[in-house]
Amino acid sequence: MRGNRIRRLVTFLGVGVASASVDAGMFSLLYALGVAAPAASAIGFLSAFAVNYSGNRALVFRVVHSRKMLIRYVLLVALNFVLSTSIVAGLVAVSLQAHVAKLISMAVIALINYWLMSRWVFGMSESSSPGNADPSSASAHLGAPGETIGPPD
Repeated sequence: MRGNRIRRLVTFLGVGVASASVDAGMFSLLYALGVAAPAASAIGFLSAFAVNYSGNRALVFRVVHSRKMLIRYVLLVALNFVLSTSIVAGLVAVSLQAHVAKLISMAVIALINYWLMSRWVFGMSESSSPGNADPSSASAHLGAPGETIGPPD
């Protein structure tokens, strides 16, 4: 059980790094090709959104896509936007350097994301985590929405 949590956390961090790389890389490429910065940023963000949702769903939490999960993920991204903006604004207002404020907001949001993704977006609990799935259950083999897929860890 503990090994599964560590695997999930390490994979979560890897998906986050991959998502950030896609966002920054797409932005940089498009901007270098002459696309306006706001448009390049939006395309980079949307590309990272797809990588992050898919990576967390399939690799971190190992569940099959469902509309409910995607809607919850979109709501989480909206919450992230509000929190990120608020945290940065608040910390800058008390004279913290902007880049430091952004890094702090990213760390806080990563913790919140992991917790909300595991408990709400992808509906994981200790009893339904891949490492604890009953291999004889149909959902462990068929991957019903919100259920584990593949063999347990």
